Amino acid sequence: MTVRTRLQPRFLIQRIAMIVICLVLGLWGVYDYVWAIPSDQAMSDRRPVYEAAYEAIRLTGDPDATEAEVEAAVEEAGRLLAESMAAVPEGVEADMGENAALRPLDEEQWAAELALMGATVAGYAQLPADAEVPQVLADGARMIEARKNRTAGITPPSKFDRLTQWFFILCLPFAPWYAWTFVRELRTVHALEEDGAFVGPHGRWERDEIADVDMSEWMRRSVAWVVHEDGQREKLDDYVHRGVDAIVGSIAHRLHPEAWTPEAKPVKKDEEAPGDRDTVAASDAAPDAVTAVAAEGPEQPTEASGAQEQAVAAAADDASEARRRA
Repeated sequence: MTVRTRLQPRFLIQRIAMIVICLVLGLWGVYDYVWAIPSDQAMSDRRPVYEAAYEAIRLTGDPDATEAEVEAAVEEAGRLLAESMAAVPEGVEADMGENAALRPLDEEQWAAELALMGATVAGYAQLPADAEVPQVLADGARMIEARKNRTAGITPPSKFDRLTQWFFILCLPFAPWYAWTFVRELRTVHALEEDGAFVGPHGRWERDEIADVDMSEWMRRSVAWVVHEDGQREKLDDYVHRGVDAIVGSIAHRLHPEAWTPEAKPVKKDEEAPGDRDTVAASDAAPDAVTAVAAEGPEQPTEASGAQEQAVAAAADDASEARRRA
């Protein structure tokens, strides 16, 4: 019967798992490196501006705040807003966009927010104490408070954060490598045909062309090499393919019957066959029986003496037969 190898389920599961893990970790690293870390850095940098603008608006409406405190808060907010406006790249047009949700990496939205915060702070600073707050200023104040709360829990990225992401990003190249090895082993099939021919990626080796099988790593790694008479070697790995043990065992037992069983297990040389143990036991027991009978003294012409003679003769025959078999 022809024996064919096929992919081991454990190898299949391992390769699929490694492909998924490498992809997930790699894409996670790319996301953090390109989006998450820059976003956290941008929000961390903008947080003092939001807080200063919010504090200036709060103090202008606080009856207990002194004029000096209000002026200091408005001046600090104005300074931070001016510095932030100067840092906006040239050519960026202020545009809040259709969706007012915070987009940390959107320079156009940030420019629009700076303009809105500057107008809101200035409007609250000029607003009389008893005057009603216009809707546009109230909307601006709510936006500033929402941005302040949104950035309050942001931790500034450390200098090691980007470096750490490279370890995740470097997992990406391993995904196609694992996929390639999976496809390669999936297409690799070895077979031992009924006539003893060995078939595989190398082609077809007839029974007489197989010179040897290298089993030096079989018991340690479940790996063997079938050796062609011209020196070519074909590797078989039982971890990767199911059925390798049957092929390797059959070839090894044919070429080295004293060392390997057909199940690819080493022959235990310290074991004796049951027949050999019986022969040795009989050989050891026979001399004892002869000695015991002889020790009983000279023959007596009695019925018991005849039985003794028969026992001695039988023991001698058993000993002779045991020695002959041994």
